[in-house]
Amino acid sequence: MKNALLEVENILAKQAANKERQLFLQNYMKSKLTFHAVSTPLQRNLHKEGFSFYHPRDFSKATAFATWEHIWLHSQNFETMNQSLFFLETLKKEQQLLGTWPQLETWAHRIENWAHSDGLSNIFASMLEQNKALIFPTLCEWNSHDNPWLRRQSIVSLYYYSAHRKVKIAPRVALPLVKNLLLDNEYYVQKGVGWTLREIGNFSKDSLLDFLNKNLNSISSIAITAAMEKLTEPEKSHFKEKRKILRRK
Repeated sequence: MKNALLEVENILAKQAANKERQLFLQNYMKSKLTFHAVSTPLQRNLHKEGFSFYHPRDFSKATAFATWEHIWLHSQNFETMNQSLFFLETLKKEQQLLGTWPQLETWAHRIENWAHSDGLSNIFASMLEQNKALIFPTLCEWNSHDNPWLRRQSIVSLYYYSAHRKVKIAPRVALPLVKNLLLDNEYYVQKGVGWTLREIGNFSKDSLLDFLNKNLNSISSIAITAAMEKLTEPEKSHFKEKRKILRRK
């Protein structure tokens, strides 16, 4: 597995952009990982081409999981970890994810940037859709976790683009998790709050409007912009004015 990790890192390093671009991305992501600044399309093409230890079309997924898990848990490079997420996407397409849940719970503890957070949220939302009884209790636990990335994960994983979800968690079930994080001090948690409210509004606008009316003064300025993104201009103006009045009291 160590050899597999080195192989992936070396292949990506050969495609690395200049140092200035690498440092820019590292700062943009607010990450402690190293960056090669390889474009996402090129990263995906490298995964499709495969490696000496793995090819998406002809390798045992059960055997490959342990290797990609080792890479995710031990790499200190952003793009190398992305390759593990691409592998999970192949399992998602083949509906082979649920059996990996005990391991994937630990993957979430490595998150320290929003891109990897979103990548896992995409996977978790698909798993939640397939088996709510298996996944949802862990999201509830994460909702009050000391780790802010797990708190973010607890709500962003509920939908991750509700338009892609054939089976959606009911707003009455999801909104208590969102409400629990309204006063959270972490920036990326607040981004997750706004994003999740927006996604609820995309398929249940009445639920969003009701939540905004009841909690408007508690929603942060970071979250409110995303939450109202798809509302009409008159609706946005209404909530902005109401918010000003509430904050004067």
